[in-house]
Amino acid sequence: MKSKSARCDQVKLVLVSLSLSLVGFVMAGCTKSDSPSAPLNAIVASPTEVTTPMASPTTGIENLPPDQEMARRMQVREATRIAVLTDIPQVTRGPDWNPTPITWSTAMPLPAGILRPAGLGKILEDGQAGGGYTVMNFFLNQWQADLNGQEIHVYAGCDKLEVTQGVLAVDIRAANQAPISDVYKSPTHSGCLRVVGAIGQQLLLASKDNTMFAFDVALRQWISAPTTLLSRLAGSGTIHEDGQSNLPAGTGVFNNQWYKQVSTQTITVYAGAQTNDDSQGLVVLTVTAPGQSRTIESYNTPERVGSVRVVDAFGDQLVVTSERRLFIFDVTTRQWVNP
Repeated sequence: MKSKSARCDQVKLVLVSLSLSLVGFVMAGCTKSDSPSAPLNAIVASPTEVTTPMASPTTGIENLPPDQEMARRMQVREATRIAVLTDIPQVTRGPDWNPTPITWSTAMPLPAGILRPAGLGKILEDGQAGGGYTVMNFFLNQWQADLNGQEIHVYAGCDKLEVTQGVLAVDIRAANQAPISDVYKSPTHSGCLRVVGAIGQQLLLASKDNTMFAFDVALRQWISAPTTLLSRLAGSGTIHEDGQSNLPAGTGVFNNQWYKQVSTQTITVYAGAQTNDDSQGLVVLTVTAPGQSRTIESYNTPERVGSVRVVDAFGDQLVVTSERRLFIFDVTTRQWVNP
């Protein structure tokens, strides 16, 4: 009969043999692949490098006159946008596709890309303001600049208690200087103001009833509106800050227009609202050519959020805003698309 000690030794030997076998099995499985094991039928996506095309920067240009500097900035901006747009596959949406537009206001973040050069600064299509200005006022957008060590913000809108009274809130801050914070009322009661253009520090503003004003930020006073500010490049065309049209009566009431020339054709898009319902925004597209009948097409905004205005363009895609909504209208496909 074997002793108790001998039996224990045999048990230990069996356990050691089993352990070595298990280790060998695991190691054999690991050598079949250098990557971690995954469930059967699992799909592992490989990373894709995305390169965003950019326009070549312009070098060696400085101290240009304000109007030339504005034109140069617009050309560089548009060259970059065209480079980006032509690198992205375009999708034609079906006629039944009706996207939900982005909602934005002073309490919501700004949709990316709604920022454009204007004079010595830039226009931001959002009315968010600090410094307590929003207690008594409502703002549509703003102009901002960093000049000579000063951070300048000009907010355009109207008085909350008297919405026909347009206002500008000017906020200027610099190191080791007392801040300048003033509110300037528009010369006439014409409704909320929006900054639509600039030369240097002279801002062009459009009111709700389409009265045009100009404000000199450096002098901090109202001035006569320069006619050179009424038209500006935008995308593949031009925005003209005038809602006058020769369309049939009842077609709509318009704030401004965007137009482009394609061979012998002139494409014009008027932005505004229905004649008998100013809560329903719309754009009206016309195509004219010598010897041909004019075509007129109307497109209501996806939501009833008031009269709209063209504020910018990306190629043939127009950025259209009401007081609290942002839409994109594609002139080529005649579709409202998601921003």
